[in-house]
Amino acid sequence: MKLLKAIIIVVAAIFLVSGCSDQGDIIGITLSTNWIAMTTSQTRSITATTQGGNASIEWHSSDESIAIVNDGIITAISKGTVAITASTDDISSEPCSVHIAEDWILYSDGDQLRLISPDDSLELAIPGTGGAEFNIKGPLLWTNQGIVYTTLAPFNYSYLWFLPFDGAVSRMITPDTIEPIYDIRPSPAGGVFLTVYQDIHSLNPTQTFPEYINSEHLYYSRSGVKMEGLDISADGTKFITACRLGTSPRLILFDLDGESSQPIDTLQVTYLAACPRFNPTGDKIAYGYATTVGRVWTINVSGGAPSNVITEGQEIAGISWSPDGTQLAMCVRNVLNQYELWIGNPSTGGTRKLTSAQPSPRPYFPQWID
Repeated sequence: MKLLKAIIIVVAAIFLVSGCSDQGDIIGITLSTNWIAMTTSQTRSITATTQGGNASIEWHSSDESIAIVNDGIITAISKGTVAITASTDDISSEPCSVHIAEDWILYSDGDQLRLISPDDSLELAIPGTGGAEFNIKGPLLWTNQGIVYTTLAPFNYSYLWFLPFDGAVSRMITPDTIEPIYDIRPSPAGGVFLTVYQDIHSLNPTQTFPEYINSEHLYYSRSGVKMEGLDISADGTKFITACRLGTSPRLILFDLDGESSQPIDTLQVTYLAACPRFNPTGDKIAYGYATTVGRVWTINVSGGAPSNVITEGQEIAGISWSPDGTQLAMCVRNVLNQYELWIGNPSTGGTRKLTSAQPSPRPYFPQWID
């Protein structure tokens, strides 16, 4: 009996030692992302993966007056930048840099994507979006899963890119060039809409495609009409596209019914509209155009004559409404052919340049994020 007890004690000791070895075997902790941008009204989650064993994770915020973290859930307290880390007794992760503002504006410096707060106090380059062979140009879209954007390709074609928020670098959604992409907008059903010449395609950014987006993803096509700018109404029932019918530019309003969509109204505009965008209440559309002067026009969805509400620079290449509908973020071309980020007030016509924003050699479509 004494021998049996001794064997049990030895086995138990071995078990306890082996059970504790997971803690001792931990050689590293990796976070799911090394950066997060969020607003003061948001919470975001982050995960930690241990290498070499398992152990309880403790989470730490470098400044709990800016953000707190519990079980990987980050809660914003005030605007600023804070480092979030995960640790065991003797191993810590590399920090995740968390940037918090009341709102953000997504824009491009031509080489990579950037974020800036509308009050001009916070600005950062988004990791994983630089280093492409060709400049970023045109539409940008911040989604719940990540950022979708385009870069130039040979012969003025496009590459389509996606940066997942749980990934370190962007990847091309299409492994080869596709025809020029004129706009990217969110789909109410999830994923995104793209305008590619006379076609509107619907796709999920996690999908990949062969050389060209094909008919499987075709949402709507209008033969012989090049559809450029695109937007979805606030209630998700209609979309607007900027196109040319014969020699006349038009904003054409459609029901959001896929292949069965038919024009329900056409709004005549003076020049071919650039980047048409519904306001948050869905009763008005703002758009820009380029001649020798940059202008923003608005037109009521119900019709009537357009109104010139903002004048700035040589061209208004892209616009985005603020969430409360009182301001517009604008990509403005200056006399040196650089594109700058401005904010305009469509009620007063007043404008201000975001001086901390980096200029771009290429036009882009900014996005106001709340």
